[in-house]
Amino acid sequence: MNLSLILLIGISALAAAAFTGGALLWLRHLRTQLSGSLREALSRQINHGQKVEEALNFLQRNQKQLEAQMRTLSEAHSRARADINALREKLEQREVSAEPSTGHGRILH
Repeated sequence: MNLSLILLIGISALAAAAFTGGALLWLRHLRTQLSGSLREALSRQINHGQKVEEALNFLQRNQKQLEAQMRTLSEAHSRARADINALREKLEQREVSAEPSTGHGRILH
């Protein structure tokens, strides 16, 4: 075989090996960067999910408090309505009893 041909084949093989090695190193570096980016993105998603969960818990507690306040206000409204009706009935009874019937039993001056 010709020496130049052997030299060309050797150089080509060496270049292919160097290219393959470089590609493998680049792929390893890319994998490291990608896994780091994915880890960071997942961490942000988890943190965001936790914040959303905390916000939902806060809203649920707030809703329960508002529901309890609404029940309290409704009960107070019912009691106030009953008190107003009782007062109205008492006033009506007083008005009926205070109306002059025929004038008997009254002393006029």
